[in-house]
Amino acid sequence: MKRYDFVGVVERFDESLVAMQLLLGLETSDILYFAVNRKEHWRKAKRRRNKFECRDSFDWEVDLLGEPLITEYVTKSKEWYANNYGDYLLYHAASQSLDRTILKIGLDHFSQELKRFRELMKR
Repeated sequence: MKRYDFVGVVERFDESLVAMQLLLGLETSDILYFAVNRKEHWRKAKRRRNKFECRDSFDWEVDLLGEPLITEYVTKSKEWYANNYGDYLLYHAASQSLDRTILKIGLDHFSQELKRFRELMKR
């Protein structure tokens, strides 16, 4: 991780963008975005040959974690954790790296810019 200048985290996308903005000296308007791949979007699903229908988008947290056996396996299984241990380590290291970057920028300054960014995103 030390060899990277900046690491962003998808689950903390707004924070990652604002940190990158401040590091690169960009304007808030430079990082505004339109969210086009959101969970509430509909998707085109094939029903039969040459027949399609609109369905809610698939959300694994809702569609799969609602199943008790899957929830049990994903949340409590040592096998699941062992098979995904590298991902957990990488995620934790990336999140810590982002936290250190934010502290280096200055928590007060960063918080003000993040608030400003989110206000502009609402518009």
